[in-house]
Amino acid sequence: MYCLTVKQPWASLIALGAKHNETRSWYTNYRGPLAIHASARMSKQEKDLCFEDPFRTALLNAGLFHHPCILPLGSVIALVNLVDCLPIVADDGPYPNDAAMMNIAGLCRPGNLTEPERSFGDYTPGRFAWVFSDVRQVEPVKCRGRLGLWNLPQEVEEEVKDA
Repeated sequence: MYCLTVKQPWASLIALGAKHNETRSWYTNYRGPLAIHASARMSKQEKDLCFEDPFRTALLNAGLFHHPCILPLGSVIALVNLVDCLPIVADDGPYPNDAAMMNIAGLCRPGNLTEPERSFGDYTPGRFAWVFSDVRQVEPVKCRGRLGLWNLPQEVEEEVKDA
């Protein structure tokens, strides 16, 4: 199974179902099951984000907001289905700015996104929105992360599927 390492608090927002897209600077052809791994470190800036809305509200609503230090680190925390990878384009680009056209045109327009989704990602034109469905939070399973899409070790995959 492929895995994607995501920094906190974004990894937890995905696991909680509050964040449906992960924005990246690179495209992938892969579609299918994907494990979400929370990176091993959390910077002061990332911790500070937890105290700002809409991050604070999303974490509070999930019962996770006692302190950002309790967010799981260095662990697989969710399983998702990667259903699309859409190029992000400017709202005033050459295609119709219509929410119904977002997937038909194969593009992601920041103006078509609702809050807080827009605040949870970097929707700069030229980047890509990785679109998730079927999110399932799992008990954290410790594992070393990597850059890019990487293969989850077999023993970790089995433990995650059993969690």
